[in-house]
Amino acid sequence: MMTTGYDCQDILNICLIRPIFSPTDFIQIKGRGTRKYDFSFSMTTGNDNEVIKKTKEKFKLFDFFANCEYLKRSIIIMKF
Repeated sequence: MMTTGYDCQDILNICLIRPIFSPTDFIQIKGRGTRKYDFSFSMTTGNDNEVIKKTKEKFKLFDFFANCEYLKRSIIIMKF
């Protein structure tokens, strides 16, 4: 349940595995994936310490109950 009160910026995949009838809930759930985030990974090779940074550019929304189609008339498409 990813509606209110939870802010996890490193989410890359959102799965909708139940029907959602509220446009507000759908926007809140979908908005969890639109948070900007910078991933960083530290890797040591020999005597060198390399830090790899990658900015989150996209996320995937898996919609198993066609919530997007059901709510498309009452939702403003959010751009990332």
